[in-house]
Amino acid sequence: MIARPATRRHSNTGVWVLVAISLLLAANTSPPASPSARRPAGGPPASSGVRPPSGLTFTTAAGCRPAGDYPSPQLDRRVRQLLMAIAAHHHVRVSCIRTGHSRFVAGTRRVSNHILWRAVDVDQVDGHPVRASNSVARELARWIGQGAATVRPNEVGSPWAFGTRPWFTDPGHQDHLHVGFPGPTQAGGGR
Repeated sequence: MIARPATRRHSNTGVWVLVAISLLLAANTSPPASPSARRPAGGPPASSGVRPPSGLTFTTAAGCRPAGDYPSPQLDRRVRQLLMAIAAHHHVRVSCIRTGHSRFVAGTRRVSNHILWRAVDVDQVDGHPVRASNSVARELARWIGQGAATVRPNEVGSPWAFGTRPWFTDPGHQDHLHVGFPGPTQAGGGR
């Protein structure tokens, strides 16, 4: 008669450890949720990880939330390029990009470039509010309209009447610089 090996009871602990490790690895390597799934309803899209330059700050004083809009991959690359060029020479405060801005241009049924991610408002230049007496902001508005930042906007609203487009002035633009770009939107991604 042949002797059979003694039966041993095996613990399932090792199997459960392997299952737990597999689940943890799967949870950490699963694809991220879509940008719209990661944001709260009505909020800006998920960030692309873009950090603003040191000369750029944001405010919610105008009812907008530009700090959350700046890193969005939906922001037109020309807006970000302009802000980076300005911040290399001035300290500017952005009061609006998209979130919180009205859908239509005031008094019209025309969709605002803000809603299309193609516009930005600046309410302070070098720590001083934009107003008719701010000569630094005046020169900045002229510089922007001339396309000196290597991007050429088709809207530069301000307190000053420089002449024809892209510049304009009206009662709604006496306390900030508005810069808008023509369509189509040139999404900025992580730039």
